[in-house]
Amino acid sequence: MITTGGTFVFIKLIKAETPEYALSDIFEIRNRGNALYDVMKILKRICNII
Repeated sequence: MITTGGTFVFIKLIKAETPEYALSDIFEIRNRGNALYDVMKILKRICNII
């Protein structure tokens, strides 16, 4: 996870012979939709995996 405090981006590593990286959409909590709820859902899923 990369964050500036108000903006969040998640990075995913796909392990393979040649590692690949993927970036999520940008989640901003200052938008009208308040993406903080989406960020919290993702963090909960990560915690359940670890």
